[in-house]
Amino acid sequence: FFFGTWILFMPSLAPDVTCVRGEWEVNTGEGQWTKLPADVMQQLSVASASGQKNCTVTMKGNVYMMDLENMQQKNTSSGVKRKLRSTLPSSSARPTSKSPPRSPGSSQGGRPLHHNASGGLRWEVQTTDGGWEPSDADTTAYLESAFMAGKKEALFPLGDQVYSVTPLQESTYRYNTSTGKQRNIRRVNAQPLSKPLMWSWMGNDGEWQAYDSDVLDIIHKAYSNKLKFVEFMKSVGTIVPGKAPSNEPGTYQLHFESMTQQNMGTNNIRPVQKIEPEAAKKLQNAFVWAWSSEDGDWNVFAGDASDKLDVIWEESSGAGCAIITSPEFGEEELVVDLREMKLTGCDSGMEYKIRRESADMIDDEPVEVQWMVADDEGAWINFGFDVNCMIERAYARGSPYVDISDGAYRIDLRALKRTNLKTGKARNIRRDEAKSALGEDSIGLIDESTHPDDGARGDWETTPLLAPLDLSKYEAILQQCKSTGKRYTDSEFPASNGSFYGTAGASKLPKKRLTWKRMDDIGGGGWSFHRHGISAGDIKQGCLGSCWFVSMLSAVAERKDLTDKLLPIQKLEPTGVYVVCLYKNGVRTPVIVDDYFPVFEGSSNICTTRGANNQLWVPLVEKAYAKLHGSYNALSGGLTSDALSDLTGAPCHTVELPWKQKGLDTMKLWKDLVHWNKKGYLFGAHCGRDRKQISSSTFKKMGLVERHAYTLMGAEEVVAGGKPNLIVRLRNPYGRFEWQGDWSDQSKLWTPESRARLGVNKSDDGFFWMPFHDFLNYFHLLVVCKVREGPTYEWTTAHTWRVHLPPSVMMMEFKVLKQCVASIQAFQTPKRGKGESFALNDINAIVVRLNDKDRVEKVVDHRLMDCKKGVVGMAPQVLDPATYRVMVFTLSGSVEGPHPRSGTIRLTASEAVLTRTVKTGMSSLRTGLHFALDHAIQGKGSNQNTNLHCHEVMSKVYMIEIYNQHGRYVLCINKSHAPVRVRYDFSHTNNHRGRCVATRPGDGRLSDTVLPKSRMVLLCANNSQNPNGWQATHQLRLTTAAGNAAAHEPAVPDNSIHVPLPVQK
Repeated sequence: FFFGTWILFMPSLAPDVTCVRGEWEVNTGEGQWTKLPADVMQQLSVASASGQKNCTVTMKGNVYMMDLENMQQKNTSSGVKRKLRSTLPSSSARPTSKSPPRSPGSSQGGRPLHHNASGGLRWEVQTTDGGWEPSDADTTAYLESAFMAGKKEALFPLGDQVYSVTPLQESTYRYNTSTGKQRNIRRVNAQPLSKPLMWSWMGNDGEWQAYDSDVLDIIHKAYSNKLKFVEFMKSVGTIVPGKAPSNEPGTYQLHFESMTQQNMGTNNIRPVQKIEPEAAKKLQNAFVWAWSSEDGDWNVFAGDASDKLDVIWEESSGAGCAIITSPEFGEEELVVDLREMKLTGCDSGMEYKIRRESADMIDDEPVEVQWMVADDEGAWINFGFDVNCMIERAYARGSPYVDISDGAYRIDLRALKRTNLKTGKARNIRRDEAKSALGEDSIGLIDESTHPDDGARGDWETTPLLAPLDLSKYEAILQQCKSTGKRYTDSEFPASNGSFYGTAGASKLPKKRLTWKRMDDIGGGGWSFHRHGISAGDIKQGCLGSCWFVSMLSAVAERKDLTDKLLPIQKLEPTGVYVVCLYKNGVRTPVIVDDYFPVFEGSSNICTTRGANNQLWVPLVEKAYAKLHGSYNALSGGLTSDALSDLTGAPCHTVELPWKQKGLDTMKLWKDLVHWNKKGYLFGAHCGRDRKQISSSTFKKMGLVERHAYTLMGAEEVVAGGKPNLIVRLRNPYGRFEWQGDWSDQSKLWTPESRARLGVNKSDDGFFWMPFHDFLNYFHLLVVCKVREGPTYEWTTAHTWRVHLPPSVMMMEFKVLKQCVASIQAFQTPKRGKGESFALNDINAIVVRLNDKDRVEKVVDHRLMDCKKGVVGMAPQVLDPATYRVMVFTLSGSVEGPHPRSGTIRLTASEAVLTRTVKTGMSSLRTGLHFALDHAIQGKGSNQNTNLHCHEVMSKVYMIEIYNQHGRYVLCINKSHAPVRVRYDFSHTNNHRGRCVATRPGDGRLSDTVLPKSRMVLLCANNSQNPNGWQATHQLRLTTAAGNAAAHEPAVPDNSIHVPLPVQK
């Protein structure tokens, strides 16, 4: 039955029929063509008739790739390529009883074979029980070819029998010429499997891996045709019907009945799964694309640019070029070259490296258990961090096993065994739940008097109010320009390519020539410093990827007290000299600039961030910030918290929203947000989340720019339909492109009264309101800048990191005389403008309160293992009268390398306090660190992104690891009555040698005896110098030690943070 017409095939009475196939030949050189073996020719004919573009065949023990589209044969071992052709033997064009139809898709005269796929149609034969089953691929190919050629008879072999099919008007028969048996046969439309149907195989780590797109197509066709198995080779495959499985190396077979994949070379078998459309959506966008900013940080592309790049990558096999746009680059078109993995701005000519990375590597949930394996003596040894995570995730999925160590061992999660797949030897394993509490008596130390404080102190000084700004240099330049009648030209930041592109990009030639023009020659004139005051709506982001800075400048623009500090002189100056006051390393610094701005040739406006209606203050601030960091290009990519600190000098902290922070109390956050907003705090918000949960197209549809920084400007409760609604106000620094959901500018939920109260208009100006619950859904990070109103007392001290065995420390103390609000910030020389090889140090900060004997009494706050940040701030605290010590230390700052050599501590307080410097003392740091680790064990402190493993590995013996992607602290607490021997091996960590900085010298193998009733920091390590992340691997073994003497390998000096301390009795 075909399009409403029954087609009848009548039997041929020919008793003896043979099948004539197309003949395939390969060019062996010098114009010589040689026929291929008969079975190979049959396989090629079937593959061609099925519409395949390529297939693999085996001849004389070699595997060949047959490219049926370009008619080429390639030896997969040697890489030798030869031409391929298909011809017909000289025979009658019309089939007879001795001459069946020619092979489908073949041609005469040696012309290339044309592919004629069935296009989703198939042939079915009726079974004895009245059902219908599809014909195999060979039969389908012959019948479809004959049908499309309009033939009245089709002869084809099936097994050792020959069949004839003849079309008539009323019915359809298939006739066996040997037995005379007839069956009904029909041609039907085979609806293809709905996409995105996906197939995947299980890797060594127990994770399901999607097949490449080419292999997916092959599997899809084979499954549609109900074949028993499909054979493929790496990323190119072929359907091999009716043929015994091969055993060629590098060949894989997927068996649909057992749902397994077999490597025919190694016989290794893996599970396979078929993923239905809804589930398949979750595997889409498994990769994201990122670009490297001038400071070396990798930034994921905003909007749908990442998805577009992945499509280009797949379609071009990683060798394509295309033009795209991405929100962080404004409206500039970008040329992407996937061969060299770089992009170039069409207008600016700026070049950036790009890379493709797994989205699954972003935001893995921490594993809160520890897996262990027993050694020959029965001691339990911890699996390393990465292997531990691999095992636990396989366990959580219900996987029966997982292979580790590149397939060397198999973990049986049912029998709880680890088996060496080479030797067959098995060991017991166990799963140890993390213990969150050690008991109050385990937290705390014996009086520190047994370890005298070694920090010499300076004299107390009174902190001053905000120091008067020194504008003497600006005033001298101004007077000189007035006296000479010349306009100011800034020689420190000249109008040149170097000031725009940076030192590394100064020699680049942009596709659109860059010029610099004075303010009066840009935008048609009519400039003003500002119009009726400064406001967020004045700002329009330009071609730079500086949304992180521009959005926070919008927040500052709403506070007149802050803009007055930022711009102390707010008027047009005929001499062209201006001053902007920014915070550099915590110190308020005047930056002097002229009124030259970059313009692309042919344009009449500034190409960087500009002010609406030619307001000068906006490009002035951005130019001053660019000068502070060396170039405009240095502003591409950054952290909103850094921008707020540099603009205000105030401390910032971040709040991870529900996608990042599971179990967040959102109603408490709402109350905090309303409270903070009333206090005048400033906010930044980062848009975007896991693309497997919300696609880029959804963000775009809702009017949001994915992976983009916004200004959060308000939080209100409004009534609609008799119910209260929580909404927040945001601004897009582009000055356009707004939220399109509920409570958008166009929403019908607004009443005239609520519109008037909140000043809502329908213009596309970048300002919009949205529901708080949608904000939590589409945004992943909130940045809070706790800038205070009223008098502020501040004090800073600088320190140069010493090169010696880590860590390097700086300390200061302050005395609170009257209860006040105080905050501490630690700064390091920013890497912005320093090039890709310049990496930031790790920063660790601890604030403790001292008793009247100057001994540590309690921890006020701590931040551990904060890396890749120019500033680390602690949340403002209400402090009672007492003496407090601040300890800031770094591990990587203690070693040679292209990273900051200095740091600064900045103290701000609402009341005058006394301050003094303290000479560095390891005993003081050691005590503070133990208190801080206890603080972290209790879940306290400013750290949000650290994980905790706390295990009772022996009776009253605890191993504690506090870690994140940047590093880890390892602590052993022995509350028992016997010494414990601890062996800790982290020598196999991927970056242990070279870029992993540790406080213990040697090859990464530690052996320590921890005495009874004592505790010891075994290790502090970080990877702040490694841009590729931390992959820690370690083994742990604990046994009861003989004797009662301390022993350490490597040795522990007396001035080390690793000296054990007694546990409080």
